[in-house]
Amino acid sequence: MPGRVWYVAAVVILAGAFGGAAWIVISGIGGMGAGLFQFVVPGSIDLDLEEAGTYTILQAPVQAGTPPDISGLRVAVRAANGTEVALRSIGGMATDTLGTGTDGSMLVFDVETPGIHRFTATYDDGRRQPRAALIVSGGLVGGMLRIVTALGIALVGLAAAIAIIIVVAVRRRRALRGIG
Repeated sequence: MPGRVWYVAAVVILAGAFGGAAWIVISGIGGMGAGLFQFVVPGSIDLDLEEAGTYTILQAPVQAGTPPDISGLRVAVRAANGTEVALRSIGGMATDTLGTGTDGSMLVFDVETPGIHRFTATYDDGRRQPRAALIVSGGLVGGMLRIVTALGIALVGLAAAIAIIIVVAVRRRRALRGIG
């Protein structure tokens, strides 16, 4: 018959998993807003990206309500040395177009050399409307992955603790009934 110490082990596993998940999230909160810039498009802006790494471009509401449909908005990023930076959708496909409700509603790019980067956003047909806001963030994708990882750890810990409690309870009940 398994001892009651297994119940304590289940609680320790659960506390460790939840504590580890909390630590992962809390330790990454400071970096999620790092390099957060917002600008109105269509237009251009120079941003000083101070760290190498992966950055995200996404649409933000300019005012309360539904964000405008910005389909056909082309975004280009140039590094300080003039080279064009490759943009891709979250799925990894190369793209330079943002649009509401499409796969291109969020773009990511990699910065190898920190410094001033020029962001330009224009519509295919040269129109000036609708105006929208874009956010460039240095920690958004990493922050999302951190949260997903923490959630996974917490769920695995919870499943392990529940499994231990069920197995111990069933074996203890069988042992007490003499079923063996």
